[in-house]
Amino acid sequence: TDGNLYGVTYQPGTIFQISLQGVLATRHSFTNFLDEGINPISLIQAQDGSFYGVTEWGGPSGIGTLFRMAPDGTFAVVQSSYSGGALMQGSDGTLYSSGSGGPVELGTISALRFSEVAPAATVNRSVRPVRSVRMDYRPFRDSG
Repeated sequence: TDGNLYGVTYQPGTIFQISLQGVLATRHSFTNFLDEGINPISLIQAQDGSFYGVTEWGGPSGIGTLFRMAPDGTFAVVQSSYSGGALMQGSDGTLYSSGSGGPVELGTISALRFSEVAPAATVNRSVRPVRSVRMDYRPFRDSG
């Protein structure tokens, strides 16, 4: 990476960069509910060097978006209707996320491969997760 720290602020939200010397810079401001979404809740730097994250609200459906910010600051919405949670990346480069919903509202795990991700200059390209699987909720039982 470039030696800086990156994160997000909430409501309506920004992506920020802070140097190790404490210099703070805003890299992107979330101001368009319908296109970009608002209230970013996660941000990771992936193997391709870009930053990926999700918003809690917004996009055409109002349920949130999946976004990408290239190292040069170019911002794009990768999936315009996205209701997943925080992202993580597998060793194979696939982005994974868990979310609510599914056939019986028990949740889903979604995977998104980089070959399906729009270039950073392409805004609002909708991408389907490669798979969603049903998560069975099993309550914790105290044995004591």
